[in-house]
Amino acid sequence: MKTILVPLDGSELSEQVLPYVQLFAQFLDTKILLLSVLTEQVADQTPTSHMAREVGGVRLVGEDQPTHMLTIQRRQTIEYLEFHAAALREKGFHVDVEVHEGTPAQCIMEQAVHQQVDLIVMATHGYSGLRRWALGSVADHVLRHAPCPIVLIRDAVSVPIDTFTIQRILVPTDGSGLSRQAFALAADLATRAEAEIILLQVEPYALELYPDTGALAAEMTEIRREQVRQDLELLIRQMFPRDIPIVPAVTVGDPTIEIGVEARHRDVDLIVMATHGYGGLRRWMLGSVADKVLHTTTLPVLLVRPDSA
Repeated sequence: MKTILVPLDGSELSEQVLPYVQLFAQFLDTKILLLSVLTEQVADQTPTSHMAREVGGVRLVGEDQPTHMLTIQRRQTIEYLEFHAAALREKGFHVDVEVHEGTPAQCIMEQAVHQQVDLIVMATHGYSGLRRWALGSVADHVLRHAPCPIVLIRDAVSVPIDTFTIQRILVPTDGSGLSRQAFALAADLATRAEAEIILLQVEPYALELYPDTGALAAEMTEIRREQVRQDLELLIRQMFPRDIPIVPAVTVGDPTIEIGVEARHRDVDLIVMATHGYGGLRRWMLGSVADKVLHTTTLPVLLVRPDSA
């Protein structure tokens, strides 16, 4: 069975992904793996003096204190994960829980490989109690090294999470082979969710490419737009199943801005894009574009690294 990995650090911000996880698990027919990581900060924030202290009914002395605190923290973390797992199981989902010790990003990646995870869904930041993961930094590291696609969800969501659904998916492309790595996953999700795909390519204004064109710039831009639109229609026939409703879209401007504008204009629910790639005249450098899109939109963003697709 396929698996979705969900890192939780005990914060409300990390838990906000759970309604989204349910939808992805339902559409992709996967089990859910809830993961928490105990870091060295648990021990760092426990008493280090040799004075006796009683915690949870256990008398701790000297260097035994951090060890006992870690044991208590592990038990509490398992209870925390099982609480959320029970709610998901009541809804019919297959859920496992894992607690590990170490560096959060490294543990997430190790479990992604070990469990043969197909998708990671996590918040982009969040803090909690003793651990204070700083999920923004963790998510960034996981994105750069994860062996599978990752859905990142910011703390400021654009729709109430209890009403989230997937009806329209925006798939930006720069015309390169690398950017097409996201197509298969987007098509699979659209098929299962019965959603529409908007395939978007952002082109520069001709004056940027040809400074000496002057008054011809607008005309050249429109000629280029029509050419790209035809290329997208051909790409749709070649790359996507015929039973998926797909709308080609071509806009002019900065892709880091236009992707967000188009997402709002077309009322999309999810953005699916590659994290890097080069193509055509624009040479997007999709890693940079994806990073800026992630920080300027409140929509869930599903990012596919070419070697993780």
